[in-house]
Amino acid sequence: MKALLAVLFLSIPLCAQDLSFYLDNSGSLTPLGSTYSLANTAAGSSTGLTMRVANTSVNRIEIVSMLVSTGSGSTVANSNFSLTGLDVPAILSPQGTTFEDFTVTFAPAAAGQISGFLTVAYAEEQNGCSLDNTDPSTECPTTVTTVSQLQANATAPQLVLTYNNGTAAAPGASTPISFGNVAVGSTASVTFTLTNESAGTINVPAVALQTEQFAVSPFSVNTSTLPATLAGSASASFTVTFAPQPTAAGTAVSVSATLAVGSNSYPLQGTALPASGTPVGSDGLQVTCTDKTGAHCQASGTTIPMGPDPTTLDLTFTLTNPNPPGTAFATLAAQPTLTTSSNAFTIQSMTLAPYASGVTGATSTFPAGTSVTIQPGWAVTFQVTFSPAQAASATATLGIASGISYTLSGKAPAPLNLTLMCGTTPCSSQTFTSQQQVQATLQWANSASASIPSPVALSLSFASAVSGIKTDPAITFITPVQGATLNQISFNQNSPTGTFSNGQSQFAFQTGTTAGTITLTATGLENQTQTWTFDILAAKVQITSINTQQQASNVVVTIDGYDNTYSAGQLSFTFFNTSGQAISPGAIVVNAASNFQQYFFTNNQGGGVFALQATFPVNGDVTQIGSVTASISNSAGSTSTTQSFP
Repeated sequence: MKALLAVLFLSIPLCAQDLSFYLDNSGSLTPLGSTYSLANTAAGSSTGLTMRVANTSVNRIEIVSMLVSTGSGSTVANSNFSLTGLDVPAILSPQGTTFEDFTVTFAPAAAGQISGFLTVAYAEEQNGCSLDNTDPSTECPTTVTTVSQLQANATAPQLVLTYNNGTAAAPGASTPISFGNVAVGSTASVTFTLTNESAGTINVPAVALQTEQFAVSPFSVNTSTLPATLAGSASASFTVTFAPQPTAAGTAVSVSATLAVGSNSYPLQGTALPASGTPVGSDGLQVTCTDKTGAHCQASGTTIPMGPDPTTLDLTFTLTNPNPPGTAFATLAAQPTLTTSSNAFTIQSMTLAPYASGVTGATSTFPAGTSVTIQPGWAVTFQVTFSPAQAASATATLGIASGISYTLSGKAPAPLNLTLMCGTTPCSSQTFTSQQQVQATLQWANSASASIPSPVALSLSFASAVSGIKTDPAITFITPVQGATLNQISFNQNSPTGTFSNGQSQFAFQTGTTAGTITLTATGLENQTQTWTFDILAAKVQITSINTQQQASNVVVTIDGYDNTYSAGQLSFTFFNTSGQAISPGAIVVNAASNFQQYFFTNNQGGGVFALQATFPVNGDVTQIGSVTASISNSAGSTSTTQSFP
């Protein structure tokens, strides 16, 4: 044996062993590979893939769930993809006799290179387990595996819609484009601009308004200035006008419509105010105040305390016009305002609705501080909130109408007093390392406390110590599963002894494989917070497994491990014969820094985890190679391990 040469590559295993996935191209099925490249798709549009999954094993398989995730092995949904048409859980008979069709839709929100990972969770009926049994001892375990990496290129949209001198309009947005408050007899207009951001000429899509059927809409659109086509980089504008009609009983009414531009839709909203000259007055306005339990506020003169009892941190005020409907000149006016040096007090939006029997009309909402007219038989409600996170104590003056005001005196509830335990000792006294599952319990430090806030939300965040790396998908809560997201769980306290309901005070989280700081934050009902931080220190490369294989003229060394510094570089391999003597030329050293850098910093979805395979061509009898010592170095030092050949 004269020489050993190394050829290195990094990989992540993909695919389910007993399920087969196909692309359905107009009825022609093509096996889905470990990677698949979608057609270029403009941001704001979509591309659909019709797929089929079949059971090619000899056992029954139940598909528990399926999604397109953010990384290999992850169960976090990628918001740029959606999966429809799959009815889960679904049981598939063996050997392809039954199958499930579904559609994956790629709808990018912004331009760029985007990858999604088709991930399936399934259970297979084997080794004595049963899909039909709910007994944990005979239930079939669930396997989560990544089937294929879907690679996509989201291109910039060709046609962009803006309004009000450059504000981008988002198709299907939940927040409507507002025309503001407009009195009857007045109008408000918004100018929209279509811009062709491509170099070629494109057709201008149809522009229209969609309103309630048979209704006379106060919105109108003028497209007379729109051309049939737009040259590259050219723009054209059109105008939508809001001209409200007289409102019922002289009240403010919110009106909606939808602007359709081609296949995209944009919600519009305007508020019609009564025409000027509506008779108003302040005499007779009735004011009531209740806390969260519905009890009347315990005012001392004109001062209303808020807190420390959590039920009094949000107060609801009701302003009622008690005059009988039909009374002439009986419309009352109110304009709730806050005067304070602290932003701990806020007024929520106001709701105007009928309260007296026989009075009908649409309920309307108004921004805080709006002047509202209240017709006979109608009432306005709004909330005042004191936020202890902004100030432990503060005062404010609530003005409601002419001659009606109150002093609000806010005081924060008691701070959280929780202990985070890991086993029998506090977590803060322990040291954690990468790739660790931490079992923890959240406890009340003082179970005799007279005021225990409930519920408590526990969130997890991570600050990476590796330059260029912001997150690690493996740093996440893993239990409880019920009602938990990857970064927040909630506990509901049900007694003054400090116990949590359903035994959910226990939880677990993973420390991932990236050096940095993990922070757990407990947040109480009134935004009281308490934090615990854990430093995951930089460490040498950890080798979790090493396997060796002899082939006809090669030997192969496969190493699985993780590097929480993302700085692995030098590799060293020393081979020994079956007698334990080192084989010439001794240690084979390879600088793989660029390989690791590309792997860790190019679309990394697995943290510091890696799989490495080295192939060494052999001149001579491969059966005389008895063992290998492999060494990997990073910025924290060097790690070695020895493995015999089978």
